[in-house]
Amino acid sequence: MHSLLSLDLSGNNLTGPIPSCLLEFENLGFLDLSRNNLHGTVPRILHLNYSSSLPTGFGLNLS
Repeated sequence: MHSLLSLDLSGNNLTGPIPSCLLEFENLGFLDLSRNNLHGTVPRILHLNYSSSLPTGFGLNLS
């Protein structure tokens, strides 16, 4: 799954913590976890720089 570019899991009534396995998707450019019942901290995304800013072109929706 290293080639996965986009992942939309919105509106699936997912519950529990945000899975740390999302860190395995090295080329992920868009992640939508909105409209679920996830809780806890967002796992550290390995390809973020030290300022914790999102890379150019990366989309993240947690609303």
